[in-house]
Amino acid sequence: MLNNKFKILFVVTIIAIAFVVVINYLPVHPQHISTKHKDSDVVTVAHENVEQPVHDNAQFITSTTEKHLLLAKQNRLKDMLSSCEKNNIEAQYSLIEKKLSNIASALQNSDKLKARFNSTIITGTITDKNRSALFDYVVENPYDKVAYKSALKECDKHINLPQCKSTLFSLNNMPDTQNAATLLDIASIALKQGNEEKAHLAIELAAKTANFNEYFFEYIQRSQEIIASNAFIGFNQSLIISIGRAAAVPSSFSTIFKFCKDSHNVSDILVDACGKIGEIMEHHSHSYISQALGQALQENYFRQTNNQKALEQTQQRRKRLNNAYNTSLFNQVSQLIQFDEKLARLWLTTGLALGESQSQEIIIKEIDTLIENPDYSPCQITFH
Repeated sequence: MLNNKFKILFVVTIIAIAFVVVINYLPVHPQHISTKHKDSDVVTVAHENVEQPVHDNAQFITSTTEKHLLLAKQNRLKDMLSSCEKNNIEAQYSLIEKKLSNIASALQNSDKLKARFNSTIITGTITDKNRSALFDYVVENPYDKVAYKSALKECDKHINLPQCKSTLFSLNNMPDTQNAATLLDIASIALKQGNEEKAHLAIELAAKTANFNEYFFEYIQRSQEIIASNAFIGFNQSLIISIGRAAAVPSSFSTIFKFCKDSHNVSDILVDACGKIGEIMEHHSHSYISQALGQALQENYFRQTNNQKALEQTQQRRKRLNNAYNTSLFNQVSQLIQFDEKLARLWLTTGLALGESQSQEIIIKEIDTLIENPDYSPCQITFH
């Protein structure tokens, strides 16, 4: 079995981060509850959406026969994975990481800016040595959304960097002004820099969008392509490493959640904005973690506005989401893409187009067909 270091590469681990943040930042004390926003537009829209179904295999199992079929499917997948994991995968990935480290060191010394920028993707970390390459690349390629997002994350960690005060990161110069996730990154940086006016405006603008893309899959795709082309390794290996890189990217949302918890002390407009952002995250984000965090933001909002019915409905949706993606089948599917290249490519392409939730559903349906074939074996992974 893979040890914990490699289990973090599976997509399912990301959901755990959401609930850590929720526990740490979103409890609301009774004295903070008001009734002023009870009939706001956010509540109305949320009520319209609460009955949207969340994929949950368990809720559709209504008979003993279906339960046995699901168990048989899980056992079949378990057997497949057991046979695959007889290979010495951990040692092989360790060798690949050493190879990538050497490649990144060479790229950092290149006279080509793109090569130096690629070194930040290959390592998955920003250091004093390669930080300037990231910001210089963004200056020359301001509409590269993956690079722009990486620069914002770096500014959120190091708010006093001179590059982070550049007009490049103003609300007017964003590569995607209709993406709530990017607006919240800018709001988080502004809050840490003490620029409350800019932060409040970014939050209000985020609440008026209909898109929440954290570029999770775009980052994975870029990383996979760079790693594969420089290290000359297979698709599966470069994808799994890239998923790990993306999962390790720190989130700036904790600052926003803390702000929303106390937004009733600022203005009613921002209270409603936080509730609306939660709804956008739940229904328009591309990753499980953002869906879960969006639900948590809405719970916070409904506590603040004393809307018990909407709070209970949101809690039920979050419980279904948590249950759906903490099943044995879900875990096995997440691991299976490490071995089957066709499934791995399908997961990435559908994730880019439709987001993580729908991508996972499509993969599960594909596996339903594959496991009916007694000759199917996912153990196709090879190392160079």
